[in-house]
Amino acid sequence: MGTPDFSTILILGALVGLLFVAIGYGQLVWLQRQAKGPSGAAVSGASILFWLILIASGVCLARAVTSRTFPEQEATLTGEDLFAVQPRVGLNATYETRANLVRKDDVLIRFTGRDGEEGQVAIKSRKAILEGELEIERARPLEFDPEMVRRVDQAKSQLREREQRQKQVLSERDSIAREATQQRLAVDNRRYRAEQDERAAERELKPLQASLETEKAELESQESLLRQGMLSKMEVARQRDKVTDLEGRIAELEDRRALLQRELEGIKSLHEQSERTFTGQGASRSEENTKILSDIADARKLVEATTRMLEQDRPRAEAQREKRLAQIQVQIHECDELLSGQGRHAQVVAPFDGRVGFREPSPSSPPADNGPLLVMYRPGKMTASAHLDADEDDAGADLGAEIIIGAELLGRERTINAEVLQRTTAHGETELLIACDPPERVVRQVAMSGAAPVRVRLKRSVASSLAFKLSMLLGAAAFALAGYRSIRRRISGEGPLGTPQPPPQAPPHAPPSGGIDPGHFAPGGLGASPAQAQGHPTPGSTPRALPPLPAQHQLPGPLDGNAFARPVGDGLSPDERDPLYLKRLGARLRQDIEATNLSPFIVRRVHTLIGRGGFHTSAMVAVGFGEVPIDHLEVARALFDMHNRTVEAQPPLGGLGPAAQACAEFIQVMRAVGADKPTGTLDGLRSELISATLTLAQRGGASSENAGMLVKPLMEV
Repeated sequence: MGTPDFSTILILGALVGLLFVAIGYGQLVWLQRQAKGPSGAAVSGASILFWLILIASGVCLARAVTSRTFPEQEATLTGEDLFAVQPRVGLNATYETRANLVRKDDVLIRFTGRDGEEGQVAIKSRKAILEGELEIERARPLEFDPEMVRRVDQAKSQLREREQRQKQVLSERDSIAREATQQRLAVDNRRYRAEQDERAAERELKPLQASLETEKAELESQESLLRQGMLSKMEVARQRDKVTDLEGRIAELEDRRALLQRELEGIKSLHEQSERTFTGQGASRSEENTKILSDIADARKLVEATTRMLEQDRPRAEAQREKRLAQIQVQIHECDELLSGQGRHAQVVAPFDGRVGFREPSPSSPPADNGPLLVMYRPGKMTASAHLDADEDDAGADLGAEIIIGAELLGRERTINAEVLQRTTAHGETELLIACDPPERVVRQVAMSGAAPVRVRLKRSVASSLAFKLSMLLGAAAFALAGYRSIRRRISGEGPLGTPQPPPQAPPHAPPSGGIDPGHFAPGGLGASPAQAQGHPTPGSTPRALPPLPAQHQLPGPLDGNAFARPVGDGLSPDERDPLYLKRLGARLRQDIEATNLSPFIVRRVHTLIGRGGFHTSAMVAVGFGEVPIDHLEVARALFDMHNRTVEAQPPLGGLGPAAQACAEFIQVMRAVGADKPTGTLDGLRSELISATLTLAQRGGASSENAGMLVKPLMEV
């Protein structure tokens, strides 16, 4: 039931095998690139896309495998069609068949009666016990699905919590409103007292100001009389004291008014701040109350939905109770027949085709707990219910299940395979009906109490999950891309790493004048040591010779007067994409710098190719140039030597423009290949070249505008 089928195992094995093949191929490619060294081809966009798709496929596969098991759920194992044979008091029982699978009307147990008064007393006692059990069963509440009961209780508890929170929020909002009212009253009282004091000070200030003006006029009059000798100094001093006293009182009142005005401004600010605070708190409580009302409405809907689902389970619970009542009534009827002298010989037949789940080892000795002698059930009718939320349910995935029986029933925990029979979706969740064949003790427990507590573990089939299908789709896309790349390499003649095959080697011959001597250097990454990569053979070793260049790859000789008039091809030809050609250009450039014999044409050629080929071309030229830093003094000597030779080729001013252009291109090439790590070195050389060019132009009689045009390439670098 829960075990994976052969097709699932086959698909998983095939996918894992393909994944290992892809990883092995990737490792092989990586090792080959490491063996080639820095001269290997750059990683292409197709390679990156291939590995990204392959990694995504592996992630989806891991997701499908790890997310196939759901958390365990508490459930109840019940039997829909259970047929239990109880012991008959006063009768001896014997089994007629020991087979587990029986057919309808097969004899299961045969009862034979006992003689004597003792048998009658036992039957009467048994009947009394059954009548008591019948009354207890009628009064017992219905046994609903425990999971549904738990969901109803949880929904009601959540509703009570939210209603309690709403009451608390409303109480807090009312408290904030009361506190805001009290705060407003306190602020208004303070403002009223301050305004009263300010008005009193203003009323007192106006008469004093009028008196001060009068006294000042009197003082001026007395001082005039004093100067005329018509008034004594004593009277003038008394008048001056009056004026001073009035001024002091007026200053005190003005200070008090300023203090009261500042207090009124503070009261106003406090009022605004308190209003903002209380308004914000009230608004937050109102928003929270609105949200809680929405949550309460949702909780009530959830309570109604779970209650409806619980009511839908009522017919099943009532049917289970009626079945238990019918079994007790059958036993009471048998007791009546035995007491009346009938039914001393009886047999029990199977009511349907089914399986015998439990047999008492000794039918002649009834169990002490009055349990059944035999329990029979229909296959697929011993079921438990499980639930899945809407976000957990994948309608297209096959589900398997396991039922875990606790140690309280079997003495130790045991897991049995189960099968999902029915799948019902309602109210945003899925209910699953899971069937199993439980052990004998569990069947006996279900027959006696109507249910047994178990745990259910659901498993999603890997082959039917969405993540697995997506993994297969991405894997197919990755291998289709790999096949496409392989076919494309075969058509275009590329090597196994996606790089063009090297051109065929020509017979050895001496390079023309100005060409690259392959015996003087070995580009890095082709198995040479760092010293050999720079053209310096190690002691005791012979420089590694490269195959000579084909005719179309050989470089021109020394510069002549028409070097800059030589055209360069419009497009980047296949030969110019050859990594070997580009690396030899880089090596030739370094060789010319170290020999202080820099060729403007070589500089122009490298500059043009880098501008057209981009990063790949600059990387190949940098590999040929070498990783060992070059001495900046050698760069300076070679640069100024090329500048002087170019200027001398067209005296007096004809060579300044081409020299500045060649020097600017050389600085750009050196920056592109990364040969000069400290950027200040090239910037210093550029400044010195600009100064030297301007000096030569002025000596040659050029105007300032013409001199500026000559150094423009260096200025724009």
